[in-house]
Amino acid sequence: MRSSWITLRSITWLLIFLKCLADLSVFDSASYTDYYEDSPVTTPEILPDLTFEPSALAFEESPLCIAKLKDVTIINHANSGVEVYSIYSLDAQFYPLFFHPVTIPPKTNISVTILYLPQVVNFAETILQLNTSSGEVEYEVRGVGIASPYHSTPFLQLKAYIGAPTQERAVHVFNPYHHPLYIFEIFTLENFLIFKENTALGTLTDNKRGDIPSYYSVIEPGETKDLISFSFNTKMPAGFYRGFLHIQTNIDTLILPIEIDLVPGGLSLSRPDISFGIFTRRNERKTVDLSFWNHGLSDVMITNIIPLQTETRLGIEMETFPIVRPNEMEPIRVASLTFVSKNMDRIQGKLLITTNDSHNAYAAFEVAYTGIILQGRISMASNNATIFLLSTRTLSLHLYNRFNVPIIIRDIKVSTCPAFVRWDTSAIKGSISAPNQAFPPFLLLMNKSDNVESEIRSKTCWIELTTNASFQRLPLHFVSGKLSLEAIEANVSVLLLC
Repeated sequence: MRSSWITLRSITWLLIFLKCLADLSVFDSASYTDYYEDSPVTTPEILPDLTFEPSALAFEESPLCIAKLKDVTIINHANSGVEVYSIYSLDAQFYPLFFHPVTIPPKTNISVTILYLPQVVNFAETILQLNTSSGEVEYEVRGVGIASPYHSTPFLQLKAYIGAPTQERAVHVFNPYHHPLYIFEIFTLENFLIFKENTALGTLTDNKRGDIPSYYSVIEPGETKDLISFSFNTKMPAGFYRGFLHIQTNIDTLILPIEIDLVPGGLSLSRPDISFGIFTRRNERKTVDLSFWNHGLSDVMITNIIPLQTETRLGIEMETFPIVRPNEMEPIRVASLTFVSKNMDRIQGKLLITTNDSHNAYAAFEVAYTGIILQGRISMASNNATIFLLSTRTLSLHLYNRFNVPIIIRDIKVSTCPAFVRWDTSAIKGSISAPNQAFPPFLLLMNKSDNVESEIRSKTCWIELTTNASFQRLPLHFVSGKLSLEAIEANVSVLLLC
């Protein structure tokens, strides 16, 4: 009987134990967490060997082609030295300046200067990668590029073929200030660039003015000036080349990035660019040939030519199965392009050329075309339009270029003028004016002693201008005599309303 009771008690304890196991299997982990939330389990923070101050580098708004510099401090928290082998930027707009491999002693720091040279008008963000003895470390940098007040832009993603001539590209600078902008120096360290100076600007040693150092050129307020042009040395080995053109002014130093991908063989245009020239009236039609050289070893067939943007004013007439063979004495014409100036919008676009070439660089490529719609006039200062003859005197007359292209005064004549008027047009003849800029003044000399008439009379003189854009006649009105005023006595009644 006793043994039966022990067995029954054992079974009862076994059932209780099994129930406890069942309860544990459905235990609510959330309740467990809530029960212990006042006693959290903590682990000590492990700092990395290297940290940065600031934690991320942010540049304020920066104009294109003007470099900004900021320092970042790299702190070594380790008990031993950390070697920094290199710093690599994933974005060419950010660059560690004058960095060389260095060892950071324990519990010390170093400073590194980061250069930001904006190349696009946009927000930019990237990672600087540090290759160190403690492993690879990343550091975030960002900046905002804005338009340059000097209207300067980088020359990016250009392509040229080995041995082929390349288009000359002009480098121009605009003066946004109310005082002259002086260009002190223009230089580059790149051997893949060929520069051609603007001989009209003189050289650095030619110019001196007062307390200002020798300068290469001066740009007047509101003026844009072409300083220099460049092309590429296509005798270099194939590859990607990147360099900088530096322009030092009395205000800022401009740094223009220049990139060129020099590739072997392939097709190149027979001319530096496709230009339809200047259109001077509506519905004017101009046709240019699209021709190529083949610098490769095998024939290349042009399979299609299409505009990248819809352009109803452009017509394309391809040759039948145009094949460009290598080593020809003359470039091969593959199509004719016709442009009709139906409206006065700007002419600028690209053509997509597809071929049967297996090389990716030549299977499909783009060709740009341009043209100028001439709009504007030569105008005279309003205070010069009518001249009242008071006495013998000399006047300076000012003409302005209101065209959208530079204008050259090839000839200037004056007709139907009074006998007492003489002209000196030597300063303006042959002069050049940029859009919305003045030409050099020309002189009008009057000797009223030759004019014996005392009554009021007027005379119109015509200024005839021959330019690179148009022929134009401007009227100039002369008024001689005097105006007399006589007061007549009269009775005047005044009614006051109260």
